[in-house]
Amino acid sequence: MDLITTNKSIICILGDYKDKLKSQLSNFEGGMQQFIIMLELDYKKKSHQGGGIFKLSWLHKLKTFPSVVIWIYDISEPEKLDKLLDNYNILKQTISLAKSFQPKIIIVLTGKNVGGFDFNYLKKEIDLRKVFAVEFENIGQQLKRIKKMIVDDSGTFYQELFNKYKSEASKLQKSELSDQKLIIEIKKTLISEIENNAKKANKHMQTSYEIVTQLAIKRKDYLNFTDDNSFYTSYELIQQAEEYREIADQLRFKLFRNLDIQDVIQHFEVHFRTFKNLIFHKLFEIQEYLWRVKIFVAIIKFIESKLMVTNYTIVYNYFQATLLSYIKLMQLNESFQDLQIQQFGFLISKQEPEYLGRPNYQIREKENEQPIDIKSDQKLFYFKHIINYRRNEINLAPNVQFIFDYWKQYNDNGQNQNNYANVYFKYLQIIITQNFELKSQIADQLIYYGLIDEYKNILQLEAQSSQLTKQIQIYSDILIYEQDKIQEIKKLAQQLNEQLDIVIPANTFISISKLESDEQSIQLKIDMNITQQILDMVETGVIISKNNQIEFIATNHTIVKTDKIIEKPVKVQLFGKYLDKLQIKIIAKDVELYSNKYKVGLLSTYKRDPPIITFKQDFAYINELNQIEVELSYQTELELLNFNQSNNSLLKFKENNNNTINSRLFTLQITDSIIHDRIIGFKIQGEEYFKKIKFIFPFTYFIKIKQLSSVFQNAQNRNRNTLSVFSKCAVQLEVQNIDLIETEFIPTVDLDFYNKNKLNVIFMTRDQATYTNFGQYRIKYSRNQMNYEAIVEVTNVNVISYLQNVEIISPPTSNAQQTFEIVIKLKTREPQNYFIQLKDQDKKQFFIMGKIKQMKFIEDEASFSYLLFPIEFGKCNLPGILIEIRQPNNPNQLVFDSSGMKSILILP
Repeated sequence: MDLITTNKSIICILGDYKDKLKSQLSNFEGGMQQFIIMLELDYKKKSHQGGGIFKLSWLHKLKTFPSVVIWIYDISEPEKLDKLLDNYNILKQTISLAKSFQPKIIIVLTGKNVGGFDFNYLKKEIDLRKVFAVEFENIGQQLKRIKKMIVDDSGTFYQELFNKYKSEASKLQKSELSDQKLIIEIKKTLISEIENNAKKANKHMQTSYEIVTQLAIKRKDYLNFTDDNSFYTSYELIQQAEEYREIADQLRFKLFRNLDIQDVIQHFEVHFRTFKNLIFHKLFEIQEYLWRVKIFVAIIKFIESKLMVTNYTIVYNYFQATLLSYIKLMQLNESFQDLQIQQFGFLISKQEPEYLGRPNYQIREKENEQPIDIKSDQKLFYFKHIINYRRNEINLAPNVQFIFDYWKQYNDNGQNQNNYANVYFKYLQIIITQNFELKSQIADQLIYYGLIDEYKNILQLEAQSSQLTKQIQIYSDILIYEQDKIQEIKKLAQQLNEQLDIVIPANTFISISKLESDEQSIQLKIDMNITQQILDMVETGVIISKNNQIEFIATNHTIVKTDKIIEKPVKVQLFGKYLDKLQIKIIAKDVELYSNKYKVGLLSTYKRDPPIITFKQDFAYINELNQIEVELSYQTELELLNFNQSNNSLLKFKENNNNTINSRLFTLQITDSIIHDRIIGFKIQGEEYFKKIKFIFPFTYFIKIKQLSSVFQNAQNRNRNTLSVFSKCAVQLEVQNIDLIETEFIPTVDLDFYNKNKLNVIFMTRDQATYTNFGQYRIKYSRNQMNYEAIVEVTNVNVISYLQNVEIISPPTSNAQQTFEIVIKLKTREPQNYFIQLKDQDKKQFFIMGKIKQMKFIEDEASFSYLLFPIEFGKCNLPGILIEIRQPNNPNQLVFDSSGMKSILILP
C-alpha cells in the first residue's frame, strides 16, 4: 500500500433502501462525483508487532472508512420501531471500533405515515437535527437537504480529524525531530488531499519530506558497521532507514506533481544523492540496487507521462542507470544462487507489511508453525537468517524490457542519431536478455568504440550457457584480451573427443622491440610473447597455427639485406587477424620504425636490449616498512639510485646493505611518513630508469563538510565544501578498515570549534572567506600489532554569503526596567524573498516588541528595529537573528544565524 489517496470524500449508505437511495442521490442535481459511495461497513481491527513508523492500517482506514454514514430504517412494522434504539446502538458500537475515525451519522426514517410519529423521546440518544422522517416514495423532496447535510458533515469530519492531529503536533517540541512528528505531518497531508485542499496538502507534504530527509540522514550517521556482526545487530536500525527511504520516495514523487520537468529532474537528482547508499554494506547490496532500479523506473515513467512527445535526451542517463543497476542485481543473484540457507528448527516467511516501507518477515516454529518471540540475546542469530533470506527480494525487481521498447520508438521516430549510444544500449540488451544472436550486429562496433570489456562480458556470458566446442571457440576469442584464458581452454580441450582447430591472432603474441643495423644489414627484431603453455598446446594439436595468422613461430627475427645507401624505402609486411598489413618503413641508416601500433627509436650499433623491469605493486603505506618485489626479464647488475638507510625515508635492498645487486629477483624495502609520489631510480647498463611509487594511507577515509541547519543546502553543495556565513556547521571524518585508537582535530583557522577529540567536530562560521588550509585530523591507529600516527588534511572550505552585509547595532549596556533598541541592517547581493526571525535561543531573557517573524522581499537594502525589555541582570546573550531564503517549491535555505554572537550587560 502506498501514500496515494483521492480528493473524494467517502460516505456509506446502510439500511433497507440503500441501493435506491444511492441511485437517487447520484442522479440528483449534479450527482455525487465528489464522493465515493460505499454500501457496506466492514472494519476489522488489526494488531501490530510494533517497531515501525507509519501504520498501514491507519492509511487503510482513511481510504476505506466513511466520513458520513447514512442509515435508512423502515419503521412500518411495530417490532422494528421498538428495536430502533437497539439497532442504532449496534451501529454506533460498530463505528466506535475505528476509534479516531468517528463518522457523522445521518438517519433517514421511512415507512407509511412516518411523518405522523413523534420522535422527541429519542432526543436523549439521537441528535434529531440529523434525522429525516419521510416516506421513501417522497424522499426526492428531501434530497437537496440530505445532500447538503452530507457535504457539510463530511467536511466537518475531515476538519475535526485534521484538528485532532494538529493539536497533537502542538504538544511536540518544534525544534525536535521525531518519528511522531513525521507521522502527524503525513496524516495532515493525506487528510488535506481528501479535503481537496491542494495548497494545504502541499505545505504539509513539503514539511513531511524535510522531516523524513533529516531523520534519514541522522539515522545514516548511526549505521557505521565495523564487521558483519555489527551489521546484523543493527538490523532494527536498518529497517527504520528502509522505512525513511520509502516514505521519502513516495512524498518526493507526490511533490513532483506540481513541478515542471526541469524542476522534477533537479529535485530528483538531489533526492537520489541524499538516499543512495543510505545503508552501505555488502550484505545489503541487493536491497540497495533493487531500490535504484525501482526509483529509476519510477522517474522514467513519471517523466514520460508528463511529456507530450517522448524525448530520449531527457531520460537517456536514467535509462542507462536503470539497466546498469539491473545488471548489478543479476550479478548479485548469480553470486548468491548457489548458497543454501540453513535453518535450525524454524521457518522464515514474508507476511503482508504492517508499516509503510518495512518488510515483514515472520519466524515460526517448524513443527507447529507458531510465531517465535525473539528475545534480545537471540537477535543476532535470527537477524542473520532473516537478512540471508531477504536475498529472495531480488525477484521483486521491476521488468526493464520497456526501456528497449522506448529506445526502439526513439529510433523509429528518428530522434536518436547517436550510433555509440545505440551500440551501448544493444550491448546492455544482450546482457539482460542474454539474446546472443544480437552479438553479430555490434561486435565490430564494440571494438571500434573501444568497448573491449563490454565485448568480453558478452563472450563470458555466452560461454557459460554454450556447449563444449562452442565454449572453447569463445574462450579463444577472449585470448586476444586475456592470456590467462589459456588454462581454461586447455582444461576444456581435454574433454574433447574430436580434433578442433582454434585460430589465435598473431598480433596477440607479437611485439616489435627495435631495429639493429650496421653498414651491411638491417635486422628487424620481433619478440615473441608466447608462453610455454601456448607452445605446448600448438605441439599437441589443440590449437592449429595457420601461416597467414601465426607465421613467426618458426623464427624470432627477420634480416633485410641492404646497400650502404638506401634510395628507396623497404617494406616488410606482417599479417594478423586484427593487425592488417603492419607496415614498416626503413628510411635511412639510423632509422625509426612506424606502424599503426608502434613508434620505436633505433640504435645504429648492436646492443642487447635492457631487461624489462616488473614491480609487483606500485603503492606503499605511509609509516610502515613496505617490501616490494621486483623482477627483471634476465639477470644483470643493477644500481639503486637515491639509496637511503634513514628510518623515516628508507630505500634499500632487502638482500643486502649496498646500493647494487646482481640478481633477477630482489625485494625493495621502503618507508615514508608523508602522502606523495616517490620516485625510485635504477641504473642498468649505463641507462637510468625510474618508477613512481605512490604512498597512501592503509585505510579509507571520507571528509564531509555539513551545514547543520540546512539539509537542502548540504545536498546542493555536496562535494563542494561550501557553507553559509554565521552558521553552525560540522566537519566529519569517516574512517573505514582501521583499528582506531584516538583522533584529534587541529584547526588552522581562527574559528570557534567544539568536540575536537571526536570525528564529528562542530564549528561556527563567520564572515565570507576561502580556507585553503582549514585544519587536520591527527589519527592514532593500530595495524599489524603496531601503533601509528597519521595526519589527514582538511582543505578548500568555502564560506559564502548570500547577503552582501548584515549589521546588528545594539548598545553595549542597558539598565534594568528600561527598554533598549536593536537595529538590523541588511544588504542583499540580489533581489530575493527573505524570512527574518528574532529568536531567543537560551531561556527567555527579554520581552521583545516588534515583528518577531516576517517575510520581506528585499531588492537592495532594508532595516529592521526591535525594542527589548530585559528580564534578568548581568551579561545576557541577545536574541539571534535568523535569515532564510524562501522560494516556491524549494526547501527553506538558512543564510544567516547570529545566535550567541552578541551580548549585552544589563545593569541593576
